[in-house]
Amino acid sequence: MRIITTLLVAAALSVGGHALLGRAIRGAEPSSGAPSPPPEPPARAALLEASLSAAGARYDPDVGFLRAKGGGPGYHTRTSREQIVHHVLDTAGYAQLLLMRGTVEDAARASGILARLIDLQVTDPSSKHYGLWGWFVEEPPEQMAPADWNWADFVGVRLVEILQGHAGQLDPALVARMKKSLGHAARCIKNRDVGPGYTNICTMGAGVTMAAGEILGEPELLEYGRRRLAAQRAELDRNGGVPEYNSPPYGIIMIRELERILRLVKDPAARADAEWMRRRMWELTASQFHPRTGQWSGAQSRTYSRTLSPNQAVFLWLRAGVAPPGAESMAFSSGPDLLHEAENLQCPPEFAVRFARLPADPHEMTQIWMQGTSRRPPVTLHTWFSDAATLGTINEETTWVQRRVLTGFWPDGSGGVASLGLAFLKDGREFASGVVRARQQGPRVLAVLGMAAGQGDWHVSLDRPTDGCFTAGDLRMRISLDAPDARFAAHSEGGWVCSSGGHDVVIHAGDVFFDGRPGSWEA
Repeated sequence: MRIITTLLVAAALSVGGHALLGRAIRGAEPSSGAPSPPPEPPARAALLEASLSAAGARYDPDVGFLRAKGGGPGYHTRTSREQIVHHVLDTAGYAQLLLMRGTVEDAARASGILARLIDLQVTDPSSKHYGLWGWFVEEPPEQMAPADWNWADFVGVRLVEILQGHAGQLDPALVARMKKSLGHAARCIKNRDVGPGYTNICTMGAGVTMAAGEILGEPELLEYGRRRLAAQRAELDRNGGVPEYNSPPYGIIMIRELERILRLVKDPAARADAEWMRRRMWELTASQFHPRTGQWSGAQSRTYSRTLSPNQAVFLWLRAGVAPPGAESMAFSSGPDLLHEAENLQCPPEFAVRFARLPADPHEMTQIWMQGTSRRPPVTLHTWFSDAATLGTINEETTWVQRRVLTGFWPDGSGGVASLGLAFLKDGREFASGVVRARQQGPRVLAVLGMAAGQGDWHVSLDRPTDGCFTAGDLRMRISLDAPDARFAAHSEGGWVCSSGGHDVVIHAGDVFFDGRPGSWEA
């Protein structure tokens, strides 16, 4: 048995609380072997047909949009998960896919979609929601809870792509309407004026406004986007990373948006900033990759699953030449952005080699992604790699469902990947108002859980109680190992052992207190 990590865990569930801590037993042993060469990625034509087939199965001819289940991630929308709705952004992407294939029938369907899409936008400059779309046809922005301002950016990007690449396939009158719609979206983005702290939207909005300025002949939009991107480059240079640290979805979106700028914007200053940032984001991404498992390691911010989604894995496959285990049979959903992977710039060669092999075995690194302030320490990630396993933590973070304060990966016993994680639950659901502080040396981690003031319940900010009080019947810190062969047992020296694929995670737990009252640990 190889011990992947020894965790010393304390749960001090009160503001200012502390806990008694156990001791580490032993570290991890290195392993041998190397990952197999990746198979060939799917061809662009196959991706396009698969994308159109999947989207076409959702197309509702009576509405002219793609069907979807309501509910979303639990915020912004009032629709329920049992409700069938029609998705605005997915349908805009479907129109772009149709134009990529480009038959007469495709262009006709895309034209109908785009005309309806324009009708759904709020175009009254005096409206609070000027320039926005709702998530769904059935729920315009003013009926959402609250509206998602990012939709001006996300839908605006689709309009830019279509106007730049496919205007010749469309009726001139529709093209003129699309340009007006793009102008509304660009002015909405400019009025909102997102700063560098909202990384992917800052990048995307800069690209939309610059492209709109060039397409519409409006220099003030171009100049606004240029300044916004330059400010973001300066922040990335100063901090070393981005606020959405080490995020697979946000990191990939940012790389795509920077490349979109390089593809669609002519301004030389903007292109120079975009290229510098693109290279930096690839460098950061490569540094956190674990070749054996094909996983994005380290603690993560703004992510929606513990392991890479199929689309995220395929992005790295197409762009960096590294395929996850089982890539040939992976069921991913393609889209317009994924189809650009074969056309876009590849990962710079000097960073691509890191996806294939570690710099050393074992390899350990500490990265600062955001410089500290007078109110909080620097955002610091610590990641340990061996050939067979990886473990990463962040120095201090809240327990929102979109955070991964601790991640571990290694091959399980069935050819897949075992994953280790830590969460804080209220009545069985992730609770955003905890805070974890961790320190790591090699494969050993010391972690303490406490309570965070000023946070929300399920979301980090959208559902904060006005009085700061929550009602709960059950609060628990959960350390979980996900693998088909996962086993759990008491350890001979106290604590517990989680096992998978011939590897162990040893857990030593400290005392638990909530407001002075003792808690307990259970398997």
